[in-house]
Amino acid sequence: MTDKEDDDDLYNDLIETADVAQVEELRGKVEYYVEKMAQMETKIKTLTSENDEFQKKNMTLKRNISILYKTAMAEGERKDRRIEKLLKEIDELKQGQTRRHPRW
Repeated sequence: MTDKEDDDDLYNDLIETADVAQVEELRGKVEYYVEKMAQMETKIKTLTSENDEFQKKNMTLKRNISILYKTAMAEGERKDRRIEKLLKEIDELKQGQTRRHPRW
């Protein structure tokens, strides 16, 4: 017998003495976990895609909020200037009436 044949015989003895039921159970577990892993990889791809979409929407919303804030601030400043102008006009009208009618 050659060394190769001796090695084969050694391994054959191990297989022959192994519990066949245990081997089948382990094969079943391997198949289960391979399938589970494939499902998880699919789920990861789906979640990654959803995450990318949410990030895009988030950036759009941030940009829109920023624009709305700047617009609101500009509108507030515009209204403040308008109020100041109207108050100034009221003061001028009061001063003009006081000159014409000293009792007021």
